[in-house]
Amino acid sequence: MPAARTSARPFALAAILVVASAHGAPVAAGNLVRNGSFDAQPNPLAFWTNASEALATWASDGASGSQGSVQLRFLPPGRADQAILGAVYFTGLTQCVSLPGAGPYALAGYARVAATASPSSIAGIRWVLRTNGPACIGAVTQSGSVGFPRSTAWTASFPSLIQFEASEWTVGTTLEIQLQAGDSSTQTVEALEAFIDEVTLEEQPFFGDGFEG
Repeated sequence: MPAARTSARPFALAAILVVASAHGAPVAAGNLVRNGSFDAQPNPLAFWTNASEALATWASDGASGSQGSVQLRFLPPGRADQAILGAVYFTGLTQCVSLPGAGPYALAGYARVAATASPSSIAGIRWVLRTNGPACIGAVTQSGSVGFPRSTAWTASFPSLIQFEASEWTVGTTLEIQLQAGDSSTQTVEALEAFIDEVTLEEQPFFGDGFEG
């Protein structure tokens, strides 16, 4: 019932933030992503998992004056004589986030591409929701992506809201966040390079009519 949901969510959110603090994770107020600004010390990529075959490194250039960002670089997969079509994304870093309630949640970030990168390089954030998937393992409930305008300057992502029914939420509800570099062309993929910073996941106000304020 709505009343029970409302009373449970603040406690769950507090629990998540306390656990994050106890482990030294730099979590901004309201932000459920650990180290979304890539400024944790001594490891600026702490709390993120480097995907297999990915080349994700820390860069001192950050958005909005932050200390740094993550640089994602990918060479075309496959053999040298094998044409790989574009309009695809490759995952660099991932993070599993426990969701304290049914949301909705706004996922956002900043990105840019290197001036020397492939003309069709682009950044993206993919999300995978599991309403009963502790540690981001289990059946997928929903998935989607957060897009960015292609720019060599730091640019905010397009708006993205993640919503699901309150009755679907469980204590094992998680969101897997994947930071990606992609190719927006339909030609053979060249070397890809993109930077992502200031990744945030924040619970939004919920009203009975289903609209956010």
